[in-house]
Amino acid sequence: MRSKSPPNKQGQAIGGSRRGFLRLAAGCGCAGLCGAVPQAARAAEEGKPLKEGDRIDIKGRGKEVIQRASDLGRDYLSKYASCSQAVVAALQDAIDFAPKEESVFLAANSVDGGATPTGLASCGAFTGAGMMIGRICGRTRANLAEKPVLARKLTRDVHAQFASIYGSVLCKEVRAKAEAKCAQVTANAAAWTAEAVLKQFTDYQAG
Repeated sequence: MRSKSPPNKQGQAIGGSRRGFLRLAAGCGCAGLCGAVPQAARAAEEGKPLKEGDRIDIKGRGKEVIQRASDLGRDYLSKYASCSQAVVAALQDAIDFAPKEESVFLAANSVDGGATPTGLASCGAFTGAGMMIGRICGRTRANLAEKPVLARKLTRDVHAQFASIYGSVLCKEVRAKAEAKCAQVTANAAAWTAEAVLKQFTDYQAG
């Protein structure tokens, strides 16, 4: 496939450009957030992994962001013909502070469809979700002393959702349970991942 940045279906991520997002976040007036929010936003803008305690103000748009991730996850499967890339692109386009590197989208191309002819490896949608979680809050080579607890926690949150609906994260078993309706799987994976990330790093609360 061509090395082309996955475009946002509507031309722009929610809330506008990342520069606009930073202006929005930096303008926070809530007590207790004005220090933490811009600092976390700067880290995201610089491509640094977010850490426990980081918070980004999304102005109460949590449900909107999650719904957009779901919609894009479904639409992008037909656009890219890759469950893993569909989820990566959906999260990059739906979550303002998610890193947008083409390299993550590119790497996801090798793990779609269970990554094997047997389908006995992880569902590509689940793997794409894990890749984006790792990119958002994983550890770097320069920080190997730090245990990747947070990224694992969020990935396990998504795993719990897969287990609840599909009984597994194995491609063959997920496809059977989903009756091969993989567009719904990518929609769910993107939504579940967006929700886990927003719960951790924003003021979003489910319900």
